[in-house]
Amino acid sequence: NIQDIPKKTFSNLISSFYFFFTLILSCRNIRNICGVIILSRFFYNFKNFVDILSKFKNLKECYFANDITSPKELFLALDKKKIVSICHQERFMLSFCNTYPSNISNKYFCISNYTKKTLINSNNYFADEIIPSGFWKVKENMKVKKNFLSEIEGNLYYEKKIIVLGQNAPHQWFISKSNPYNSWRAQINFLNDVLYLAEKNKNCLFVLRFKDDSWSKINAFEDVLNKLKLKKNIFISSENKVEHYSYLLCRDSDLVIGQYTSLIDECISQKIPTLIIDYNHQTDSIMSEGFDYEKPIIFCNSINELEDRMNNYFKGLNITVNTEKFFS
Repeated sequence: NIQDIPKKTFSNLISSFYFFFTLILSCRNIRNICGVIILSRFFYNFKNFVDILSKFKNLKECYFANDITSPKELFLALDKKKIVSICHQERFMLSFCNTYPSNISNKYFCISNYTKKTLINSNNYFADEIIPSGFWKVKENMKVKKNFLSEIEGNLYYEKKIIVLGQNAPHQWFISKSNPYNSWRAQINFLNDVLYLAEKNKNCLFVLRFKDDSWSKINAFEDVLNKLKLKKNIFISSENKVEHYSYLLCRDSDLVIGQYTSLIDECISQKIPTLIIDYNHQTDSIMSEGFDYEKPIIFCNSINELEDRMNNYFKGLNITVNTEKFFS
């Protein structure tokens, strides 16, 4: 972990205090003071990253697999040390968010020519060079021949196999309380909807897939987890030894439904039939107001819409997105 590398913590703290008191003299109101505090902490982190990078004398390039979570202070430190920062876009739909995320790398590999045009005109992306390259995870994963979905016990008894993608819930209750989209309550609501769909569609196997199984160890999920385990046509997938197992399950499914994740975008790019759960217990629209793939029917704003569109898809409803336009 880069944060564990020794650095001049005390010296950097003194520099940050000097930075703070220099700026505080220019403050005109309380809001300015809050901004100075944030900038001072930012400056402290920046100084620490500069110290850490000084230990890597031969480092010429630094690659970030996830552009969303990468700290901006690190990018500035890399720039100061004249080390090239390279990022790859993780989520297609976030290109169209006006306030989040942002990127200040030297080279930014985006998903398509369509997103490049959007990012060039964005106020949040300031990469020196933006290069369309496609989804970096998909290209190799989709070449795997083995059908892992067929290995799930009892899958032959069902006419349709549906992958249900969920988001991991926060581990701490106080973080859950402040997160409107994947709070414990929102996730329990999501899982209850899965139970409802399984009860209504007993000819379908619902394979529930999260990034990991940490959510199932949270006490708040105990009741709904027990109900899920009792449903014969719900399978909770916890395989974590096969690389990119989730992609392979989606590839061989009849339909993917789920809360928005980068995997949703990747499924759509590969023309895998996909419906997006764009609601929770608090709102009936999460992502679609920012971008809807010019196919609003794939965004479901209630359990009734999700059920209706799922059933209509199997009867011939067209939910195909124009992948050539968005992903070429």
